Amino acid sequence: MRALAVVVALFIASRALTADAFPARPVAAATAAAPTAAVPAGRRDRPTFAAFFERQVATPQPLPDGVLEAARRYRYVFVAGFLNEAFRQGYFNENRDALREAGVRADEIHVVFPRSADAIAETAARLGQELPALAGQGRQKLVLIGHSKGAAELLAFALANPAFVRARVEAIFLAQGAIGGSGVADYITDAGHPLDDKMPAASRVAFAVAARGGKLLDGQLDRGFQSLTHRQAAALWAQLLPRRGATERIFYIRGHRDPAAVSKILSLTATYLSTYYGDNDGLVEVEDQFVSGAGRVLATLEADHMSLTVARPVSGDGPAVRRAFTHALLMQLAGALAPSPAATAPADPR
Repeated sequence: MRALAVVVALFIASRALTADAFPARPVAAATAAAPTAAVPAGRRDRPTFAAFFERQVATPQPLPDGVLEAARRYRYVFVAGFLNEAFRQGYFNENRDALREAGVRADEIHVVFPRSADAIAETAARLGQELPALAGQGRQKLVLIGHSKGAAELLAFALANPAFVRARVEAIFLAQGAIGGSGVADYITDAGHPLDDKMPAASRVAFAVAARGGKLLDGQLDRGFQSLTHRQAAALWAQLLPRRGATERIFYIRGHRDPAAVSKILSLTATYLSTYYGDNDGLVEVEDQFVSGAGRVLATLEADHMSLTVARPVSGDGPAVRRAFTHALLMQLAGALAPSPAATAPADPR
């Protein structure tokens, strides 16, 4: 697939601009946070999703018995993102480890690896067959966790299948979803902001060389890539959002990080997006990791696009970050976290 070649080229070019490959970059701890128990005794003292995550990265604590008990009630399904074919071995493996450590049985944890060449709507239709089949393996409700393009595909599935979601799904967590599209996909398909002297010269040249192959993307092979453009994303949600159903079970976890601190594989794309589009996680702008009218934002974490779901060396963060993220999801499921004060809707996708 030519899209894969483009991303590999971006990775090589990014490494050429830096001295060290994949340094570990732990997420900063919450300011003025002393070590405390994982769940405060009083409901008024419950941490937010972001505060718990940051504290768990810095000073890991055992999950409370009640959270562990709640975790074992469900069947978990992860849905991977774009180009998962290139790094499946490290995709969600540490998240799954954290679930097993919490007592969830291995046969109650599943991973769906969609075809990157398929458009979001195509994968959503396939999920309409695969997820009911997984639900049929037991009486538990499903907890669905999607990342990147996989998050957009889960959202499209949920909006198209509200009856199933109400009956068989406990929660849908959409992590750093390419919901509103990405300026990177726009650029590769000749619809993004053109390069100019606002972008640092070395990064601009490397980005242009690496992305040149994307100008020849084949529509048959790269429908998935095309569906990540802002234009096609907007058209998809305009079609699906009027249905809305069961959106109270949909939760977004957004990410952002300074381009200088992202994993090396994301260095060039983060710089491009930061220059022309604004705050981003290295591949998706923050405002595009959410769509108004379908669920709510739990947190905006200091994490790049690989931090929460992909192991080293693709991610520059250590396994403690994936473990803390998974623990935060379990705390949310158990009702042990306070609502986020920042859970407001950003602007609609373009």
